[in-house]
Amino acid sequence: MNLFYLDEDLDKCAEYHVDKHIVKMPLEAAQILTTTIWIDTHLGFVPRALEKSERDYINVIKKEIAHLPQEARPLSPYLPMMYNHPCTIWARSSLDNHEWTHCYANALGEEYRYRYGKEHKSVVVINNLPEPRKLPRKGFTEFGLAMPDVLKDYENPIQSYRDYYHLDKATFANWKGREKPPWWNEDYADYEKRITA
Repeated sequence: MNLFYLDEDLDKCAEYHVDKHIVKMPLEAAQILTTTIWIDTHLGFVPRALEKSERDYINVIKKEIAHLPQEARPLSPYLPMMYNHPCTIWARSSLDNHEWTHCYANALGEEYRYRYGKEHKSVVVINNLPEPRKLPRKGFTEFGLAMPDVLKDYENPIQSYRDYYHLDKATFANWKGREKPPWWNEDYADYEKRITA
């Protein structure tokens, strides 16, 4: 689960995603957005890790509908998950963060269409989610970095994610129909091993 913040321009951000992430990240963004909607609907504004009682409450509701076909589930075909992941907490900490995640997912969807010639199922899910009702507009807050601590620089999340790409994603770095990002550094990229391995 992650949101790879590789550029302020979300179209460029999507273009810079490796092929594997263009396929995978729309689903992860949909899961994050779905979780935000579930928490907003059932618990209200919770811009922090959920407590055990809150997680238990959401899990009871989730269990009641998990057996339903995706298209029959309320709120979203997807179920909430990873409530306390840094990116999930970040997305529900401000309406601006939620909207950024929504736009990020749509930019990824456009890039998926460019590379693979079809629409990503998760982008359809995202664009049919209800709007959050209790999420306040608090501006774009400190980004929820999900990577090894040694790479985290909250003052510069874009550079943190670019470093993460070089040191953890180079082993599968391919860009179908795109040039490598202009910031890609062959001398820095580790094609042999991953920092999280």
